[in-house]
Amino acid sequence: MKTTKLITLASFLLASIFIGCEEAEDILNADSDDVAEEIAVIIGEENFGITDEIVKTAELAANYEDLKSLKSVNANIDTLFKYDTTISIANVPGASITYNFTYDMEYGFVFDGFTLDNFYYTTTTTGNYDGPRMNFEEGRNSNWVVTGFDVSSSNYILNGSTDRTGTTQFEIRDKSMSSTSEIVLLDVLVDKSTYKIQNGRLNFEIIGDADGYEYRYSAQVDFLGDGRAKLNLNGQVYTIDIVNGEIIPA
Repeated sequence: MKTTKLITLASFLLASIFIGCEEAEDILNADSDDVAEEIAVIIGEENFGITDEIVKTAELAANYEDLKSLKSVNANIDTLFKYDTTISIANVPGASITYNFTYDMEYGFVFDGFTLDNFYYTTTTTGNYDGPRMNFEEGRNSNWVVTGFDVSSSNYILNGSTDRTGTTQFEIRDKSMSSTSEIVLLDVLVDKSTYKIQNGRLNFEIIGDADGYEYRYSAQVDFLGDGRAKLNLNGQVYTIDIVNGEIIPA
């Protein structure tokens, strides 16, 4: 009787270990190359990814020169040009690439006395993009702060966070991916003259599903200043073209 119980218990433990390993395998089974491609899409400028929004935010921050006279009149107001607006962009129907994005934004300039302290930017973005290589739908919530207004600084400096949910379909590879990302901007530098991203980092925590396989990855994207970025994805290193949102072959 005792022998039977021991065998049954051993069988149960082995089954539990097997199931646990199978679940863990599912979590890790999404190919890192697929996740790297998805991150490239998320940040691509031409497909209205996060780098496009970074550049547009820097362009908004550049309007501070127009506020100096307003500040001299409204000396007791800490925040100037606080603005709530909704902007929609879409291209002509029937084009080879179609897109439709809506930005629900609030932004403004914050002063400390007569000194400009920062530019704040919050937005909810929803949209879709359909091109020959891939199509996706996404929603983003961003909360960023821009500094670097000192005349001695040649770059605007962006810090903050973005939460994103989205679904991407890669046409050539016939691969579908759905994910949720937490993205942190760390000292992202944008040139004040060219509005090109020069340096800085995006930290990613991304959880998703790729054709039935769950995945969870941590990643770092370091901007290189030449239209490219280095992606470190759990020890795998990739180079991203941040303009078109593609992985550059090694």
